[in-house]
Amino acid sequence: MAVIARQEITVSLERDINAVWRFYKIASSTSTPSAPTEAQGKTFVSSGTVPSGWSKVEPTYDGTSTNSLYTVDLTAFTDGEVSWSDVSKSSSYEAAKQAYNKAETAQSAANSKRRVFTSEPAPPYDSGDLWVLTSDATDDDEEETNTTSQIFLCVTTKASGSFDQDDWTLASTDDAGVLEVSSRLNDAIDQLSSGLNDLDTAVNGDGTDGGLAGDIAEAKADIGTLAGNVERMQESTGFIDEYRAALLNAIKEARQNAERLEELGQYIGIVDAILLMTATGSPFSVALSESFLEFRHEGERKAWMDANSFHFSEGVVDRQLRIGNFLLKDYNGRFDVVYSEAEES
Repeated sequence: MAVIARQEITVSLERDINAVWRFYKIASSTSTPSAPTEAQGKTFVSSGTVPSGWSKVEPTYDGTSTNSLYTVDLTAFTDGEVSWSDVSKSSSYEAAKQAYNKAETAQSAANSKRRVFTSEPAPPYDSGDLWVLTSDATDDDEEETNTTSQIFLCVTTKASGSFDQDDWTLASTDDAGVLEVSSRLNDAIDQLSSGLNDLDTAVNGDGTDGGLAGDIAEAKADIGTLAGNVERMQESTGFIDEYRAALLNAIKEARQNAERLEELGQYIGIVDAILLMTATGSPFSVALSESFLEFRHEGERKAWMDANSFHFSEGVVDRQLRIGNFLLKDYNGRFDVVYSEAEES
């Protein structure tokens, strides 16, 4: 039989953040890579498979790469949907790369300067290095001590071993030579100081930005935001539990109603706009439509009533039957027809 009743349940689901992940990728500095697809995001949430070319572990700058580090965030929601953020460069990675390059420049500048030894040199020393040898001499007549300086120039590079006088040649014995050495020392110190200043600017910023320290602070702020999202997600757990309990109760009630309807459907049903009523296992049934009422036996119409008359194919009268003013009545085992006016009701 067809279903004659139904119940509707309206369920609403509030969308919330379930989890957030960050992914990393090393790529060309001039071409921003595309974000992974929605399907890749859902695959990661369900199976943990990281999108191809991306990593969950943040790489450190190795001092050789000219590429950039890109990041992208994946957000998973409680309704099963996912969303990718825009792909962006890692500012902390870029700052680390700039700091390393400036440090390398400062180191190269320092290495390019010739060394000045004030005591007997020991390898390594390079051609062009200077050795200032000072000595004291006493004047016998005036009994005064005079200090003299000799400047030696390295003519042979030696990476290891021991000092060899033949690696050096006398360049000057006057004060002018000492002043020249002093000038070179000052130049080397100035260039090294400049390199250190550049390194400090890369790390701490130049006043217009926070440098590497600022990037670290920004990264901490991002972590704080992520922690806040996780906290809100945890706070929403209570609502989700209440919603789940309410949903289970609604499902339980719907099942109970469905069972009652199924039980009722054993006795009452609608077929072709006709209401049918019967009992389980009974051959008798009643059919009701807009134009008739029928009494059936094993599906066959035995008696029926329409708007004008009552019909039956076969009938049994035990005592009497009145038709108008005529009465068909049992008289000692036989029926007689007599005239009898019907009493007014």
